[in-house]
Amino acid sequence: MKELKKKGNDYLVELIGDENKFLDYFIDSIYFIDNETIMREFDVINENIKKEEINIVRRTKSKVVYVEKLEDGSFSKKLSDEKRITKLSDENKLFIRENDDFIRIKFDSTGNYNLVKKIKTEFGIDLSKDYKNYTIAHLSDKPSTPLKHSLANIVLIPTFLNKFLDNRGIVLGTLNINVLKVVKAMIFYKFGEPDMYDTINAKYELNENEIKFITDFDFEKLNFLKRP
Repeated sequence: MKELKKKGNDYLVELIGDENKFLDYFIDSIYFIDNETIMREFDVINENIKKEEINIVRRTKSKVVYVEKLEDGSFSKKLSDEKRITKLSDENKLFIRENDDFIRIKFDSTGNYNLVKKIKTEFGIDLSKDYKNYTIAHLSDKPSTPLKHSLANIVLIPTFLNKFLDNRGIVLGTLNINVLKVVKAMIFYKFGEPDMYDTINAKYELNENEIKFITDFDFEKLNFLKRP
């Protein structure tokens, strides 16, 4: 009789072979967004912020300051009434305060509807119809700001692998590599700007094994969503 494994995910790792083979398989199963699309979206978001036009975000409750713009042009204190917040979003009158910026936002109707729409528009991939059992994985939790709820913060992954990118990620014990941290860092490493690497490593608190895996990785092997 087989002994019960302490980590259920180890059965999947065992099926692939070992942790090295599994990590290669995992990265090869992910589809990234190309740098050009990311930068173009950055420009659109920043322009919307400047013009106080609407940006779509996912609704979250923690570490978000929802406010409304008053008739005199000033902004209210932090809103706490959930019904009021919902009403303002529905009326396109809701803002969030992020540092010194006030950003007009609207809640994504399903949490991912806007991203599903963008993927269909940009790449002709209809996740609601033609492509099944995929998950849009947010790499930063609580995507309550426009940049966190953008194509720059997601990868497309087969749903059965998504657990490895949930919450704080899953560590492959023998390798001492956190899969989520590695994928997050690869988003920025793929821009190919070595001056950024130390900042990226510090931002995601990468250990030596994670840094070695990323720096040794052949980024030409990454999969990207392609335009039709």
